[in-house]
Amino acid sequence: MAKLKASLTSDQLMAYFDTNASTELVVDASPVGLAAILYQITGDKRRIISYASRVLTPHQPGKDNPADYMSQHPANMSTLAAEATSVTESYVSFITSHAVPKAMTLTEIKQQTVLDNDLQQVIGAVVNNNWHAIANTTAYRSYWHIREELTAISDGDILLRGNRLIIPKNLQQRAIDIAHQGHQGIVKTKQLLREKVWFPGIDNLVEEKLSKCLPCQAAIPSDKQEPYQMSELPDCPWQNISVDFCGPFPSEEYLLVLIDEYYRYPLVYVVTSTSAKATISKLEHAMSLFGIPDVIKTDTGPPFNSRDIC
Repeated sequence: MAKLKASLTSDQLMAYFDTNASTELVVDASPVGLAAILYQITGDKRRIISYASRVLTPHQPGKDNPADYMSQHPANMSTLAAEATSVTESYVSFITSHAVPKAMTLTEIKQQTVLDNDLQQVIGAVVNNNWHAIANTTAYRSYWHIREELTAISDGDILLRGNRLIIPKNLQQRAIDIAHQGHQGIVKTKQLLREKVWFPGIDNLVEEKLSKCLPCQAAIPSDKQEPYQMSELPDCPWQNISVDFCGPFPSEEYLLVLIDEYYRYPLVYVVTSTSAKATISKLEHAMSLFGIPDVIKTDTGPPFNSRDIC
């Protein structure tokens, strides 16, 4: 038996799998087991790629075996295949009908898809699984990277990426124009397009078009920061001071901070109120120590806009 196994698995009979060779699977069954052999044919030679076999458990008929009826009454595979095909076609039809942009019809998308040579090449690659014929072509590289997401209708007039329609070239600008209505800016326009459609370079085409649209530019929030305005250095200490509050803190206290703009020296008071009365008291204490400054800068919020302070 060992000699037979060695002979059957020797390199004279077995070979590595070749993606370019014709493949054949041979199977058989008996009351006691199942067997399969995977062949590949190169020229007039048939080489074995792999063996497989399984021993069957003893058959238990009747009420002791719930699966007995199914084994004796197998499902009609052609019927199952037809049902599966029908379900698939219904799903694709549902996705397609709901992915058509407004102001555009499915009929015109189908017509333009048939006339689009690039889409016809991609549909052929999807249906026949022969991507190697176009994989190295620059025009189809964007499709190659998403090939696992593509679904093609055998009629060659519809191509889907997931649940989104792929729009032919002649309708791409029109699809952008539809999403562009309302001038909601680049981000919103891209979002509206991606909900239903896709095509190569969709982001660049949207950005190129909307970069020339003044209403869209006005809708884009500006995140540019105003440049810092540096104050001039005073001639001497305590000439200009800045005053503001920090807080409140968990202790329900605030910090009244005074900073000398010459030395950048902070003077900090802990206060429990931001009222004008409490603020005036601390300012008077600071001025009794360092004198009266020429300029006091604040954010003009309360209490600094109080009549008592002014």
